[in-house]
Amino acid sequence: MAQNHFINAQTIACIVLLGWATHAPANEDADADNPSITNTFAKNLQTLATASSTTDTAAPNEVLDFEELWEGLDHHASETKTFGKAKLSLEYQFDTRGFNTLNLTGSAPLPGGWNIWGFVDFESPDGGVDDSRTDLSEFFFEIDLKRKVWNDFGVVLEVNDPQGVDNALSRVGLFWTPKSQFLKDHNLFFFVKVFPYESDGRGYQISFAWNKKFPNILDGRFSVGGFFDANFENGPGKDKVLIVSDTQFRYRLVDGLHFLAEVRVNEFFDAKKDVGVGFGFQYYF
Repeated sequence: MAQNHFINAQTIACIVLLGWATHAPANEDADADNPSITNTFAKNLQTLATASSTTDTAAPNEVLDFEELWEGLDHHASETKTFGKAKLSLEYQFDTRGFNTLNLTGSAPLPGGWNIWGFVDFESPDGGVDDSRTDLSEFFFEIDLKRKVWNDFGVVLEVNDPQGVDNALSRVGLFWTPKSQFLKDHNLFFFVKVFPYESDGRGYQISFAWNKKFPNILDGRFSVGGFFDANFENGPGKDKVLIVSDTQFRYRLVDGLHFLAEVRVNEFFDAKKDVGVGFGFQYYF
């Protein structure tokens, strides 16, 4: 990957939005005499959560469905469910290909039955030099806005912004969160996204995420999950499919803290570096 220390306004806006949307609700009694900016953000979140769960255009269980979505999307899975509340996780991993990654992921309900989910990956250059591992100068972020429209189907708007200038990509598509007694009985979760439209006009994407819990193994501390993105690129001499996927094995050490081992595939990388293994920790706030 080419080094570029430029972080554009979209990235800054993404971080601010995630931080605002996922700030923990404040104690109203304690904050009555101290109307700080932080408390204002927290009260805004409470207002959004209330509006999302009471609007007559959204079923009350939609927020809960997206709490389940948190367990499969990307490589970030929570073992706690809090109806109508935002979530935030922090993750740090060492990759066998010579770089480290720092990840911030957040999710929150919005008015009108919408939900916002997104993450920011900061990554050190993949030069294989130990001293460069702490230089988290490269980035990628993704934000999804989703809303159910019929049964388990809904619409999703997505924005991606990788490292560099003028690399932002927008997608419009549909998602499906299948529900069945079989999935429930086997502690399985699936989520599918299909994007027939991309703003660069060069292809489309099919993506699915999954999560599997093992309540009878290691006292329920062990779980597996991940995602699989198939990127179809079109154009003269460019008809190809590029895969990006993670399969993550997790062990809960204490409440909120997990040890991770992750198999990573990214065919946008050079052929010799398209597969790696990450090790690290994940914490849920």
